[in-house]
Amino acid sequence: MNSYVIHNDKCTKKGIKSLSRREFLKTMGYELIKKWALTRFSLPGQHFSVRTLIKETFNFSMSSEESPKTSEGKQQRCSICPRSKDRKTREAWQRQRSRGRQRLFT
Repeated sequence: MNSYVIHNDKCTKKGIKSLSRREFLKTMGYELIKKWALTRFSLPGQHFSVRTLIKETFNFSMSSEESPKTSEGKQQRCSICPRSKDRKTREAWQRQRSRGRQRLFT
């Protein structure tokens, strides 16, 4: 709430139209979680539904490192789906693997 008051004061001094309280809170919320969402989106073992939700919400795109490469031959277990579903695929996902744990909150 205090940040909205500061925002209105700065907009008044600069002579620009300020956002409504609702739009200000929505924008602030998106900006606060955007860095965290990008970090979670890029985690190698992230569940596909979470990645899809983040991708649709923030309009992130998959990089070339994450695009599937089809291979001829035997089907293997899908690395995105949970093991309980035991889905098979010919596509192998190339992901950047990091050593150690990644920090979610910085």
